[in-house]
Amino acid sequence: MQVSDPLRLIDWDIKKFLGVVLATQVAALILIRMDSVGFQVPVLRQLVCFIYLTFIPGAVILRAMNVRKLGPVESTLFTIGMSLAALMFTGALLNLVGPHLGLATPITILPIMAMLTALVLVFSVACCLGDRKGEDKPLLDIGEALSPPALFLYIVPFMAVAGACLMNLFNENTLLAVMILILAAIVLLVGFDRFIPRRLYPLAIFVVALSLVLHNALISTYINGWDIQYERYYASLILNNGFWDTSLFRVLNAMLSIVMLAPIYSIVMNMDIAWVFKLAYPALFALVPLGLYEAFRRQANEKVAFMAAFFFTSLVVFYTEMIQLARQEIAELFLVLVILLLINQSMDKVRWSLLFIIFSFSVVVSHYGLTYIFIASLIIVWVMLRLGKAIRLKGLSDTGLNRRLSLALIIPLVTFCLAWYVFTASGNAFNTILALLATMISNVKQGFLNPEMVQGMALIIEGGSVSALHKAYLYLMMFTQAFIVIGIAAIALKNDLARIGKEYFAFSLVMVALLVAGISIPYVSSALNTTRLYQITLIFLAIFFVLGWLGVSWLIGRVVRRNNPAMPIAFRALSIFLAIFLVFNTGLVFEVFGDVPISYSLNKTVDSAVFNSAEVAGASWIMRERSPIVVDSKANNYYLPPIYGDWNRLQLLRGLNASQAAEIPISGKLFEVSYVFMGTYNVLNDKVLLVKDNGAICRDYYVRAYDVSKDRGLIYSNGGSEVYNRRF
Repeated sequence: MQVSDPLRLIDWDIKKFLGVVLATQVAALILIRMDSVGFQVPVLRQLVCFIYLTFIPGAVILRAMNVRKLGPVESTLFTIGMSLAALMFTGALLNLVGPHLGLATPITILPIMAMLTALVLVFSVACCLGDRKGEDKPLLDIGEALSPPALFLYIVPFMAVAGACLMNLFNENTLLAVMILILAAIVLLVGFDRFIPRRLYPLAIFVVALSLVLHNALISTYINGWDIQYERYYASLILNNGFWDTSLFRVLNAMLSIVMLAPIYSIVMNMDIAWVFKLAYPALFALVPLGLYEAFRRQANEKVAFMAAFFFTSLVVFYTEMIQLARQEIAELFLVLVILLLINQSMDKVRWSLLFIIFSFSVVVSHYGLTYIFIASLIIVWVMLRLGKAIRLKGLSDTGLNRRLSLALIIPLVTFCLAWYVFTASGNAFNTILALLATMISNVKQGFLNPEMVQGMALIIEGGSVSALHKAYLYLMMFTQAFIVIGIAAIALKNDLARIGKEYFAFSLVMVALLVAGISIPYVSSALNTTRLYQITLIFLAIFFVLGWLGVSWLIGRVVRRNNPAMPIAFRALSIFLAIFLVFNTGLVFEVFGDVPISYSLNKTVDSAVFNSAEVAGASWIMRERSPIVVDSKANNYYLPPIYGDWNRLQLLRGLNASQAAEIPISGKLFEVSYVFMGTYNVLNDKVLLVKDNGAICRDYYVRAYDVSKDRGLIYSNGGSEVYNRRF
């Protein structure tokens, strides 16, 4: 039995297409109205409105542009990317023009739904006027979608959700451990050509990514992490005020991925902002490996693409640090869409250029750090390709340069970037990068390869020192990096491993140079954090790890057998390695052998920025109940005393009120008139985590909690958190 393929909605017959669009629009409006009169159907509004926001605006815009025949993966990703871009930019436009139309609070449910309804209707009319009928009638085989391999894959994300709930409620990690082993089994099944057919590889890689991000994101009912606490704070300002205050010249306040996209999802779905960041954003971020799979498949084959995407996904940064950086989650999705465009040689120039502008501009308004890397790389690549026209490398595709990537697109992108950061962040983003460049240049001589000034080098030298098993983990990481270098050399010298395009290869060389700078030049890696920098470079470099593995396997086979070896042996060995790589990165191997744990989703004793209900209650209490200190009663001049926390608990305080949270300094000297907040880890272990930062390297130190609070009085305790103050 076959039905119309929902993943290729933009290719449907115009009547069916508009029927689905308008039905979803009406369903969203009805559910919102039902909620407003007190008739609520649990979960239904959240589910329908998520589908509506994520798919419908992008679908009508792409259909009106006549962007067609992209294939199921590209069609889905471009639709979602266009929807997210539309929500961010139209939301910003609504915030700008709303006050001139008498709307004091434009970022609220009625103006937002009016805007989205108008957008959908206008572009639906444009689709009708174009009268562009579906030509290829994309169909989905129900039998394939409900086959045993597909059903097996569908179950895994639910195991991640259930396992996180068991961990939250009963501190039981068995189901999560089983889920991780199943993910390892998936790569083995693919490597050995068993059970999972090639047509389900895209589903398999999305399932792996979604399961990994959810098994960490759903630990605790509160937002976990560091930067995301600031992101929650700025998103909450919009929700509380009903508008985006552009006069707050802070870099985070300029990121539409935080101040516009998250509030719109929260308002329309009627979902707390914490759950938008814990559910909606990780689900969107899980599309990044799927997009990379498609990009890799177009340059190699399905199995190479799966292994490369699995390697990218299994790296611990993907499902730990990245789910704590909501703005970078969205920015990386747009970057992957740009990569897919760079690889695409068939789309006509006008539509390609328009999509490039939309997606690249969306990177700019999503994350400033990734924007700098992207634009700098883009300019360097353009120069490299123009200067190196005569260079011919065997392994590169002979399709020629993508002539649509020109200065006519790069200059508007740079101009928009400059204008956006100047007018929304008062140039703070540029001041930061200029100061960083000045620091790098002034310290490059004395700091070159110095582990006291180069974060990447410090990780290599000092990493894995806690145990032999952790040292083996470090060697695994270095092993993969060596194969990336081999892969780049192999693709330049050998022409039958892949069909890497010249632009993509040039970008990859820039990423390698960035990695080298990260382990040699002071302050490069610490600007973003070494692990995040590595994760960004893997967006381009992951495929070269697989190609390096295959190149070495080919060479070994030639030496041993003196003929061409069978690639299946290499893929089987690679799948075994990736399964081992996964259980190390998830921390499962450390749990099994009773070693020093690294995963807070498998072990609650790990000290991390993960907060329980008692800690949230304690932090909320002190934010609410603390007394202002009067400076001048006649002038009504007063201030609120700061609330100190150690490095991890500080993040919770920042999420509640970033301006009033303060870090316990290394010196231990606190303002006399202040409060000290202790979380569960501090209370149970009598330890507080302090961080010494010299601008390049952060060192962690634990000191006794008693030494910090001994001169203060306990004013609040709930068994999981405590608050101290000095009597005024």
